[in-house]
Amino acid sequence: MELRDAAGRVIVRLEPDSAANGQRLKITSVLTGDVQYVDALMLETLTWIPDELLSAGRVTRSEEE
Repeated sequence: MELRDAAGRVIVRLEPDSAANGQRLKITSVLTGDVQYVDALMLETLTWIPDELLSAGRVTRSEEE
């Protein structure tokens, strides 16, 4: 699966990975090639974080101008 930005550019690729000890998600940055592996517990913790904290680092278009 590929996730794109508003302009349609691919930002990250997501794919399941079971090469290690159990299943996890492989996240690859298309721009840099950097890879992170996220297991189910790490993904679940994202559901515990309030939306305000998750979006705190995002820059909106009005802030860029």
